[in-house]
Amino acid sequence: MTDIIKLPNGVGDETNIEEVFPLLTPHWQAVLAIYSDYTFFVHQDTYSTTKRDLYTIDYGDLYSFDSVIFHINMRSPASIHKKAFALKMPAQAAWQDTLTDAPEDSWVHYEIPKAINPITTSAWKASDLVNLQIGIVIQNNGFPGSDVGVDYVALELVNAVVESGAKSQGHIIG
Repeated sequence: MTDIIKLPNGVGDETNIEEVFPLLTPHWQAVLAIYSDYTFFVHQDTYSTTKRDLYTIDYGDLYSFDSVIFHINMRSPASIHKKAFALKMPAQAAWQDTLTDAPEDSWVHYEIPKAINPITTSAWKASDLVNLQIGIVIQNNGFPGSDVGVDYVALELVNAVVESGAKSQGHIIG
């Protein structure tokens, strides 16, 4: 068994975060920095707003996995800003985790484990990954002109077993 990281590979159902750096970069490409270099990121700088982006992932040929861990790298100029991870399954409303405080003045990596699929409220199954979308929610509670940035969003499959001869379509770790 091994852990596999699933990264965004396309635009999901929502692209509501206002800006991306550098300009004209698709939002999903701005959040791929596994080893963050902070040169690409999405950010929200409109005061008193909450916005969500969703991104598609390759589900691959996985057979089984035990649980998932959501990964987010973000920064904020003030600790009053909030962040949350988001998911969307086909024919389901988008789900988002509870908004929690963002870091202040530095880039911080968050890992949010989920043993149970929060949409189905059951144990995770390989079929849950088919057309699954992952994303980020940013809430800017700061002053006008302050912004909250995210440069990495990923889904880690814990203790994944890949079918014999199949390609994992993810970054294998561990």
